Amino acid sequence: MSFTPSCKAYLLSTTTVLLITGLLFLLLTKSVIANELTINQTGFTNTFYTAQFGEFNSVTVDQTGSRNDISIQQQGENNEITVSTNGSLQAIAIYQSGDFNEMRMTADGDSNQIAFQQAGFGNVIGAETVGFYNSLTVSQSGANHHAIVRQIGNGNVIDAVQYGYRHNFNVNQLGDNNQVNVNQTGSNQTITASQAGQDNLARVIQGAL
Repeated sequence: MSFTPSCKAYLLSTTTVLLITGLLFLLLTKSVIANELTINQTGFTNTFYTAQFGEFNSVTVDQTGSRNDISIQQQGENNEITVSTNGSLQAIAIYQSGDFNEMRMTADGDSNQIAFQQAGFGNVIGAETVGFYNSLTVSQSGANHHAIVRQIGNGNVIDAVQYGYRHNFNVNQLGDNNQVNVNQTGSNQTITASQAGQDNLARVIQGAL
């Protein structure tokens, strides 16, 4: 059994839509003016929730598989979130606030855990995770940060925290049971990391405000 809803919405006032069809549960909440939502779901028992507040924000979700859970909250102006998932038992939580922020992510596999939080101005997160039981967490606040993450394998962990201004974080991880932890504060700091193989660990902490 397969069900694929697709919707696109421009809302001028607060609207709540509850759709229950077969094993699919969909809850949408949008508010204020000129926000845009596009969602495509295929599979069984997938859950998607979004709340947008502000103006000219957009969310695009393509969800395929079963028992996946996506939660997105966005507020401010001119923010953009794009999510594509394929697999089962994936949990994705995204919160974005401020103006002109952007998140783009792809998750392919099973039982992956992803959490993004971004606040401020002009921040960008781009992420791809492929495999099973991977964990990816990115938290950014401030302005003009870039976090680019790619991990392929199983049981990998990436944690990144960036505060201040104009940080760059680029991680490429390939293999199983690898871990990268990053903590940057201050401004104009860059971390580039690449790991391949198994059971690797990299931890970096840079500078203070």
